[in-house]
Amino acid sequence: MLLAISCVLALAAVTAVGLADVIDAQPTMASEDFSLIMDRIPSFFYWIGSGTPGEVPQAWHSEAFHTDDRGIRIAALTMACAAAEVLGGKFSYDQLVKKSTDEKTN
Repeated sequence: MLLAISCVLALAAVTAVGLADVIDAQPTMASEDFSLIMDRIPSFFYWIGSGTPGEVPQAWHSEAFHTDDRGIRIAALTMACAAAEVLGGKFSYDQLVKKSTDEKTN
């Protein structure tokens, strides 16, 4: 089940941002409380890049850490693509972005 969820999210990420911008992160020993939820409910954990191009990335818990808010749109688009995949729909990035842009102007 978890592998299937991971595969759906990977396909959704490729739909959302393109293959060149999807990487398979190396395992890390970082601590995260989310694993307590994952023990009870089938879940997945993914990272969305939120750095600012041209800036040196800072550690997550550093006072110098900040994100590029465009990462929120990428995360939402990735989740929308994943939901569409699970529900049997096939949507392209352009279709989803056009729809969200149209909704903003109405």
